[in-house]
Amino acid sequence: MLVFNLPLDYAAFMYSSIWRSFFILVLSMVFSGALFAADDASTSLESFRKKIAAQETDQQRQQSGGISFSSQIKILQATIAREEYDQATSMLDNLGRYGLPSALQEEWPQIVDSLKKEIAVKQAGSLDKWRKEIESLIVDTRKTCLEAKGSADLDSLLVRCAALQMRRSSQNNVLAERTNRKLVGAASTISTWANFLDLRETGNGKRANEVLRSLISGQSDFPILKVEEIQAHLITDTAELLNTRVVAQFEF
Repeated sequence: MLVFNLPLDYAAFMYSSIWRSFFILVLSMVFSGALFAADDASTSLESFRKKIAAQETDQQRQQSGGISFSSQIKILQATIAREEYDQATSMLDNLGRYGLPSALQEEWPQIVDSLKKEIAVKQAGSLDKWRKEIESLIVDTRKTCLEAKGSADLDSLLVRCAALQMRRSSQNNVLAERTNRKLVGAASTISTWANFLDLRETGNGKRANEVLRSLISGQSDFPILKVEEIQAHLITDTAELLNTRVVAQFEF
């Protein structure tokens, strides 16, 4: 039996290894192809811009609204670099051929087509990166809020949250919409928890509890903390709550 089992096991191992290697090779080719395509589109655009700049005339600048076509391409390149992909696509659609030298008009539609494909690839990658950063923010928000001693402990989360809000995806799909709801939930939780900590620090226990309870009654579409986790942080100490009455006497 050993004589026959060893070759069969070895053959099975080799077969699986070959397919595994083939699968990895195909994935590498696809990924590399997407990268090369993106590089080719960007390189072609820059090459095209230089050719236009060398042939542009004052009349053509006037036809394109006073801004040379090559300058508009530089604005487009900067927009893509900032990952403002919807605006970049809109710019491509609106550029048309006004002010474009006649010798280069046939080449432009091909470049536009390549750029739109590149933007679609980059846009998908940008959404995935944004989504993963928000998932990480949610994990850190849950941990940091529950462990925070003061509102200053949440400052780094607020900075991260603001940066992610500035990069909010404008894509119209279910993944982008759900990810945005998660970001709104994180922002609401961080802000409310910081407010709670500030009120607790000043001794206004009653008001602090009201703010904390608002996280339960007015939770966003995507709650970050469990109800029992929030309730566990409610101020129950009688001395603190009595101190609230003293604070209230001096409020105007």
